[in-house]
Amino acid sequence: MSGLQKYHDSFNVNNLNAYVDLKNTVEGNNEVIVKFTLPEGLRVVSEVRVNVLITKNNSNNNGETTTASTGSTENTSNTQDISQ
Repeated sequence: MSGLQKYHDSFNVNNLNAYVDLKNTVEGNNEVIVKFTLPEGLRVVSEVRVNVLITKNNSNNNGETTTASTGSTENTSNTQDISQ
């Protein structure tokens, strides 16, 4: 995260929301980017990726349900902090 010191000082981990978009995934292993919703004044400076395994479960009514489980995580930090 990057931002002015006053935003870091008031940051509470309970205000951090993380999610992944599974729209363009396929059955099997998929690498997806973790997206964050941060409080005002803070921003993400390095991309976080996780491996997600997508499998199909057969339900009793012959419909399909998609499930996802996460694997290892990777933090790509080739960015720099440019806080003011």
